[in-house]
Amino acid sequence: MGPAHRTIRPVEGGAHHPPAKARLRTILSGLAAGLFSGLAGVGGGVVLVPALVRLLGLGQHRAHATSLAIIALIASAALIRYGSASQVAWAMVPPLALGGVVGSYIGSRLMVKLPARLLRLLFGLAMLSLATLMLTV
Repeated sequence: MGPAHRTIRPVEGGAHHPPAKARLRTILSGLAAGLFSGLAGVGGGVVLVPALVRLLGLGQHRAHATSLAIIALIASAALIRYGSASQVAWAMVPPLALGGVVGSYIGSRLMVKLPARLLRLLFGLAMLSLATLMLTV
């Protein structure tokens, strides 16, 4: 049985919840994502997408979408701390947010049309490219 069927069971309304034995992995995955997000500004997609697919059994598309839902909450928690420490460049927020909203809408429309294997490949290439960029800057 593939990863998409390993640990997730459907419940009423088509939602998915991890079974009791996977709850600890779910909480630890969220903790890792939050830690990396608060520390390095990454964590949502970088930590959560692989965790949701490999550890928690979600399909690639659902993992990306679920990760985005969680990122909003993770970012809010970190924003409170960084904002109170005057570390946010507020003048850059509106134009970056506008571009981000438009880009995420376009990206989400494209994502649902891609086969899971291609989506996984593109995600991996994006992470590899970003890692290379960060290491060489």
